[in-house]
Amino acid sequence: MTPFPQNVVHDLLGHPEHLASAATRVDRVEELAEYLNVLSSELIPTMLVPDDNRPGHVRLGDFVFRCDQVRQTPVRLAFDMLRNDNLPYHRLVWVVRALHKDPDTGAPLEDRCAFCLAHFAWSAAVALARCHGCGGEADRMPAKSIVPGDAKADFCAQLLSSSVRRRSDFRRTLPDGMATWPEADLLEMADALGDLGPSTAGPSAALNALYLGQAAMVTHVAGRLREMRREAPRISGLVAFANLTVRINRLRSHRVRGRLALVLEAL
Repeated sequence: MTPFPQNVVHDLLGHPEHLASAATRVDRVEELAEYLNVLSSELIPTMLVPDDNRPGHVRLGDFVFRCDQVRQTPVRLAFDMLRNDNLPYHRLVWVVRALHKDPDTGAPLEDRCAFCLAHFAWSAAVALARCHGCGGEADRMPAKSIVPGDAKADFCAQLLSSSVRRRSDFRRTLPDGMATWPEADLLEMADALGDLGPSTAGPSAALNALYLGQAAMVTHVAGRLREMRREAPRISGLVAFANLTVRINRLRSHRVRGRLALVLEAL
């Protein structure tokens, strides 16, 4: 829909700011499909569709996310990719909050104009690939240099790749039945282990614990318990344990809560 957004906006949605919602307008999928001359069955996988089986979740093609794990504003674009498009268009996976780079190319996702630093906005989507502040063309903007990905970026890139084979190969590396978890739960587990591990441990340590399975997760979380006792010698082990329990109970995913509850039981 984004190569010619002005048509979709003016003819179907009525206002430029509404283009961001076009990806969620499943109620108008037949009209959108007819307008764009595609089958509605082809259009649905390119939209954010409420998941009837999981309240508060949306489907994006093969992926499932919690609603708070996607963000459509401000618009994020990969300049290098737009430069190579015949008609610059926005990839819907770029709305996933955890992504800072395109999962297939590693191109950095930018939410500001490289010339005037204005945020890209859907309200200016009648010209998606043009800054509404200075008029600069996004496909001519210098992109930041691609830097080697860290552990979290690599995790997200493999999990959310457009390549089914790459995603399948990645999931086979996940332990303890986690290969079948939806993307929403895997992203939350990665974040939770980062939060529950020692403060000196980075994302690599948390993800290594995830890949290696239950025993490694126990060791990882035990490091946080030791750290809490070291920082506050007068705190009891029960209080430190309760602190971790509260953090786990605040997590959204019942799968993640259940798996981490087993980790606590093993401590």
